[in-house]
Amino acid sequence: MTGVRLRWVVVGFGDFGQRHARTLVDADQEVVALVEPDSARRADAALQHPEATVVGQLDDARAVAHDAVVVATPETMHRDPVVQALRHAHVLVEKPIATDLHDARAMVDAATAGGTLLFVGHLLRFDPRLVALRGMIESGSLGRIVHVSSRRHGFRSSAHVYQRVQPLVLSGVHDADLVLWLTGLTPVSVSASAVSALDLQTPDHQIALIELAGGASALVEAGRLLPDGATVAPNFVLEVIGTEATARLVDDGDLVVVDREGTAPVPVVGGWTPADMLRVQCDHVLQCIAAGRPSPLIDPAFATASLATMLAAAESAGRGGERVTIAR
Repeated sequence: MTGVRLRWVVVGFGDFGQRHARTLVDADQEVVALVEPDSARRADAALQHPEATVVGQLDDARAVAHDAVVVATPETMHRDPVVQALRHAHVLVEKPIATDLHDARAMVDAATAGGTLLFVGHLLRFDPRLVALRGMIESGSLGRIVHVSSRRHGFRSSAHVYQRVQPLVLSGVHDADLVLWLTGLTPVSVSASAVSALDLQTPDHQIALIELAGGASALVEAGRLLPDGATVAPNFVLEVIGTEATARLVDDGDLVVVDREGTAPVPVVGGWTPADMLRVQCDHVLQCIAAGRPSPLIDPAFATASLATMLAAAESAGRGGERVTIAR
């Protein structure tokens, strides 16, 4: 519990908008308005949150007094509601912050102009296993980091829903963020490839090889080709290779470290379901707002850096793998 109770507007009542609304209620926050253009979802929102005003556009929610806003619209539609809300309220926006750097920077500028706080929901920074891994890296337990690889696969049945954005930008941005956060290294350049096996607007499988400052490298793989019901191929695999030890994490399993002493799981405190991490993230945001300070964890500068990395990768894939320098 944070002891802070704010009035919230949630923009977008899809999967994650609903999760955010539930999390806010569980955290004893006041959800005063829900914004959703789809009439069927608005009806559902009214049933789930009878205490809230349900409207179709953010403009219609302006008359409802509020302190903070969650923006959980499709990622291509983040900029306008975020910029509008930041004029008078703090904002938590889902990742990726945007799908181009111009929009991301416009949001950062809006927060500066409004004197408000902007948070970007890079949820995995609140996974206790990854928090433990970062601590091990910072302490030198793994030695010098040589390579990080991260693979994230989605199911093909939902590929058409997310085809509006390339996999590296939509889901690979999670992994780019993890690479930068875990290692503390700056991305320099990237080379990437793409495969289009399905009849979609964007590729359905992409791989990016990132050059990091100091000579380390990272491999980020993102796709949406898993057959429905697949059990043999995990959705998420992360491996960090250091000169002294290697750490590996698979889906909802333990963080495992392999060193000269053998293989052992790393004990952690806390859960790592999306609901667990959303609640920890919510408490963190509330603490930052109460203190009037930006987040040291989910600041938009970090989100913009991971977006820039994946946009450069998408550009490289479109150029047949040509190496692209990452914007800063």
